Amino acid sequence: MLVVTSLLGTDMAIYRGPGGSGDATADQANTAQLALTYANQAAASATSAAASAQSTIDFTTGLDVTVSSLPSGATPTVSYDPSSISMSFGIPDGAAGPTGPSGSAGAPGPTGPTGPTGPTGPSGPTGPTGSAATIAVGTTTTGPAGGSAAVTNSGSSSAAVFDFTIPTGPTGPTGPTGPTGPTGTTGPTGSPGPTGPTGLTGPTGPTGSPGPTGPTGPTGPTGPTGSAATIAVGTTTTGPAGGSASVTNSGSSSAAVFDFTIPTGPTGPTGPAGATGPTGPTGPTGPTGATGPTGPGVPVGGTTGQILQKNSSTNYDTTWATFSGGGQFEGSATNKAIFWNAQSIAENITITGTHNAGSIGPITITSGFTVTVDSGARWVVI
Repeated sequence: MLVVTSLLGTDMAIYRGPGGSGDATADQANTAQLALTYANQAAASATSAAASAQSTIDFTTGLDVTVSSLPSGATPTVSYDPSSISMSFGIPDGAAGPTGPSGSAGAPGPTGPTGPTGPTGPSGPTGPTGSAATIAVGTTTTGPAGGSAAVTNSGSSSAAVFDFTIPTGPTGPTGPTGPTGPTGTTGPTGSPGPTGPTGLTGPTGPTGSPGPTGPTGPTGPTGPTGSAATIAVGTTTTGPAGGSASVTNSGSSSAAVFDFTIPTGPTGPTGPAGATGPTGPTGPTGPTGATGPTGPGVPVGGTTGQILQKNSSTNYDTTWATFSGGGQFEGSATNKAIFWNAQSIAENITITGTHNAGSIGPITITSGFTVTVDSGARWVVI
């Protein structure tokens, strides 16, 4: 006897789950139970068939049994071939088990290539003007007569402090000769000669020789000292940056007037950028620029009130066309009274259910094209 025993056990309860009928667990249990019932019925049929032939067949040695699977939910089958003493069972597959838990996440894929560089950002605001170099006069020292004038920067390249060394002027010329001293005292008169006898008054005798010169009188006092040389500052000129400093005497050797040329210091380094100032008021509208070249696909010409119409699906295939109120009208007046439509249709048109349409007939629909009027729409041809 062939016996099919439930794999669930004859006394095992079947858990239907909280969902009742339709619950995945209950449906699987029902399907398995049904398959077992069909298998038992098939076994009973096989047993009965075997009993009828047992007088002539030894099932323990001569019966060939094969089992094949059927789709889940199919009716089990059993067949017996007495000519070959073979029996074939078709057992439906059990219902698919519940979905297994999700597998762990796969390892991250490799990093994609770096995207293209973005466009250059706009230029930042112009930084403030760097501080201008400063120049100050430091010390002024009188140098020895005949020495060289010198200018020394005791500050820095951006805050110059010029110390000047200006030589004493040359010694003034010798003063003029002092006036002649007073005339010395007259020397003593010589002894008179003896008086001659009084004779006839003779001619006047010659004048006697003058007495000897008296001694030289004392030296007169020294004349006043000549004027001292003077030094004065004349002009101060700022020379070009990088030039040489110079001192020029625009006076004389005894009344020097020094004109200074002091070059501008080098430009200081750019100061740090200041905070962005508030947005200034909008400037006045600039002058209208020159007309640019004609763009592709925009034809020249057209008149007031016309629109640009696309003629085909080709890019830039456009022309200027006259439309009024969205329709097609006869005449050229601004306010037109006669509208028109074509007498044939050579395209597929669908009038949607939210639209109504009208035409003036007769209208011919060209072969191969269709006009579809959706439910709720109307197309009136008058």
